[in-house]
Amino acid sequence: MLVDGGSSDLSSVGTYRIEPFLLSQGVRKLEYVFVTHGDADHVNGIQELLQNQKQGVEIDALVLPPEEYMDEKLLHLAEMAKENGTRVLTIYSGEEVGIYLKCIAPLTTRKNERIRGKEEEVPRLEAGNEASVVLELKDGAFQMLLTGDLEGRGEEQLVESGTLESCPILKAGHHGSKNSGSEDFLQIVNPQININLSGGIENRYGHPHEETLERLQEIGSEVLSTQECGAITLRSDGRKIKVHKYL
Repeated sequence: MLVDGGSSDLSSVGTYRIEPFLLSQGVRKLEYVFVTHGDADHVNGIQELLQNQKQGVEIDALVLPPEEYMDEKLLHLAEMAKENGTRVLTIYSGEEVGIYLKCIAPLTTRKNERIRGKEEEVPRLEAGNEASVVLELKDGAFQMLLTGDLEGRGEEQLVESGTLESCPILKAGHHGSKNSGSEDFLQIVNPQININLSGGIENRYGHPHEETLERLQEIGSEVLSTQECGAITLRSDGRKIKVHKYL
């Protein structure tokens, strides 16, 4: 499985970064490729993988957010997948993939009715960051929360839903932006390790934000960032977890 893949400042990241890495690891087929939302830095590498399948890595299924949160970029990606022989699926909160992976966000209006009683009590999220697909990965002692670019109202809604649980490893929402990792969110998740991905050194967005880092420091979470660590690899047998930092 692959979750997201792209870049906002590197061209052909799918062709020259993601695909060669997968092939170097002996991965010739991906059963599922999840796209949490439609931002270019999460999508454009996936587009290239879909187009290069005959020479590169085969993709069985592309998994997208619920239809109500599909924007033009995701609809275009779905068409590209179909044209290249890849199935297109949507995933909803509460659904599981295999025995290790579960989707817990975004809540759709259908789910909101069931959880909160009245649809109007939970405003529909804006397609994009706050409606990012959130995946919970569990295998024995190894538990990790993959949050896409989750922030703002989407994070608040997840906290209010009652489905959020503590999780020792957190993939930071929206690269550690100011509007992600609220105090309420972090108090529930209480991560031992927070991984901040794809934030370049002195990037123009200011990720990870100083206030977010302070909130993580207050709960005693160790912060691992690709800015300082390079590629971060986690390995687990379901009992122990090993962390390898490329740099």
